[in-house]
Amino acid sequence: FSTSVFCILLLALADGNWNAFEPATCLVSPLGCFCERPRDTLLRQPTNTVTNLSFTIAGILILMEGIQQWGKSREIAKKTDKSVDSLGYVFNATCGVANLILGLGSMWYHASLTFVGQFIDNAGMYLVVLGPALFALKSSRNTEPSTRTASARFVLEYILSNIFAGYLAFTYSSLRRHVFLLLIVFAILCEMYARFVGNEERRRQGKLVKIVLSAAVMILAFTIWNLDTYGYWCDPDSVLQGHGLWHVLTGVSSFLLYSYYHPIAFPELIQNRMGEGCSIV
Repeated sequence: FSTSVFCILLLALADGNWNAFEPATCLVSPLGCFCERPRDTLLRQPTNTVTNLSFTIAGILILMEGIQQWGKSREIAKKTDKSVDSLGYVFNATCGVANLILGLGSMWYHASLTFVGQFIDNAGMYLVVLGPALFALKSSRNTEPSTRTASARFVLEYILSNIFAGYLAFTYSSLRRHVFLLLIVFAILCEMYARFVGNEERRRQGKLVKIVLSAAVMILAFTIWNLDTYGYWCDPDSVLQGHGLWHVLTGVSSFLLYSYYHPIAFPELIQNRMGEGCSIV
């Protein structure tokens, strides 16, 4: 978090430009690069850059949660003479790191309005969505603590699917948002499938109110994104920007989504009631 803040301050205070980099495709799009007017400085869209700290905060909270739960799982493993379920912690790490990458990538994108920033921004979005989607499928098939092999397969599937999505975003940049929407639909279908084929315990672990709330926040964010993009809510020089609010709300939605999967990822903590009263989520 402090690194992100330092980079923003450095860009705000330093002189220079991004002319040596290939410009983002939005600069030649009829819709432009969202409502906020681009400055001729290293920090081209201040509000749209700073608001990405929401993803950084979400990522840090998720990783802190994983560290906290790891210690408690170790205690349970010693008492019960069972191995620690590794899949939950792999999922936690992918969610946390994905939010950090998205936050930093989107900061770069809006600070520079370059193609490389645009690509990292989109790649971060895919990372955030594909983690829960693939974990939903994995958790629907695993009723016992997962092995290291299952966790390794999850990581491999996660990497390969993101490489494919990233390839589409890089090669066919005009389809990058369509790819993101398709991945959201894919994630929804994966969780619907997991709840349908999973056992009663899994359905009880995943509280619907959290995922419904995450979806509601995302729908609100997407509505604001469209109002900003198409100029219905637009003041180019205002500190309050619709796209900036999209960043804040999607960061909240991402954390709510993780909090839905938390009891599914760490069932041993729920069963032993060791996550109560101390868990971030």
